[in-house]
Amino acid sequence: MSTNRPIFYLCFPMASSSISITSGVFLVIFVWLWSSCLYANGCYTSIISFGDSLADTGNLKQLASISNRVLPLFLPPYGENFLNQSTGRCSNGRLIIDFLAERLGLPLVPPFLQDKGNNNMVTFKQGVNYAVAGATALDRSVLEPRGIVNPMTNASLGVQLAWFKQSLPSICGNESNCRDFIGRSLILVGEIGGNDYNYPILWGKSVEEVESFVPLVIDIIISAIDELIEMGAKTLVVPGNFPVGCSASYLTVCGSEKEEYDHVVGKSELQTRQINDTDLGQFSGFFSLNFKSTITRGIEITEWKILEGKKLKKQLLLQMHK
Repeated sequence: MSTNRPIFYLCFPMASSSISITSGVFLVIFVWLWSSCLYANGCYTSIISFGDSLADTGNLKQLASISNRVLPLFLPPYGENFLNQSTGRCSNGRLIIDFLAERLGLPLVPPFLQDKGNNNMVTFKQGVNYAVAGATALDRSVLEPRGIVNPMTNASLGVQLAWFKQSLPSICGNESNCRDFIGRSLILVGEIGGNDYNYPILWGKSVEEVESFVPLVIDIIISAIDELIEMGAKTLVVPGNFPVGCSASYLTVCGSEKEEYDHVVGKSELQTRQINDTDLGQFSGFFSLNFKSTITRGIEITEWKILEGKKLKKQLLLQMHK
């Protein structure tokens, strides 16, 4: 497959299937690993990442150190199974982006924010991560007038994109070289936007009120993708949000009935359908439907690959056994 054509991978774990949230995450891993097989000639020379806690490899930790904050994610069990232990990752070990880098034969993607005097610009040529745990797609100037305060960070998607633009001259030099650098990079735009819904829902906002954020979040993501394509991006992966109707914390805060979930991690297909009949499940579907339809209309791109659910799982298994 030629890399001269822009390719856009839009990945959605299906909320309506019996796939759990965890297996949905690994489904996205398989999507990325499968996509890398299409580029086995090594044309990806780096990974560029934007997002939140699902991708942050240390940016929030660096931001917190400036204000002397110590957050639970800097302490065990976080990082206990990672080589360097306290990594700032929201995991006991590696993240999806770590597995992806290993699969592509690239170094683990370092965080953009570094200690003073630590010049990683040469390393950044093989990958740089702008994702920040707790980040939202929307800027604080949009959220705060609506009564939503981000307690973790102000590093929204717009802020991360600004960091990227500011760092490019140091990483790749002139505009022509940077366009080539971006074009040969695998660019991960998210997951981002989940915290725009997490904060208001967990603080008691109604699902109806949170639904009003959806067009704003989608517009911000589309705007970022547009900018990246204009700068030379050729391959982008945009994961969708999780099926929040399956989240125990959401169900608890929203006062769902016990019959809508069980006490074990796994859920039967019937239980999942029951959850998705609730306001939370319907909200997840509302976001996914609007995201897919709006983004495919809003971005002109040569080739789309919208990957989701059981059809994707079957497609990937076939690909892996070739």
